[in-house]
Amino acid sequence: MASSPIPVLPILDTELGTVTLYVAGERYRYLAEDPHALERALANACAAPRWDRGALRLVVRTAAAGKRRGVPATFTLTEPPSSEQCGRHTRILVG
Repeated sequence: MASSPIPVLPILDTELGTVTLYVAGERYRYLAEDPHALERALANACAAPRWDRGALRLVVRTAAAGKRRGVPATFTLTEPPSSEQCGRHTRILVG
């Protein structure tokens, strides 16, 4: 069964490249490939971003002349590696 995108308010950390989402009282953290592009899209959003958990996609509609509903910008997020994948004493350096 395909998941239906839901409106969210993403919390973006451009230094770490992380996106935090709270959905139904649960916190989810992901990595953005291009956090600065996502930041620009969020700054120009004309509607609430929509999150598709099944596809790990965040769609941000940005304002554009002549486009009543805006222009969608799609960002595919990735799950951060688990501690098991990184090794017990390994840390991830992003930057």
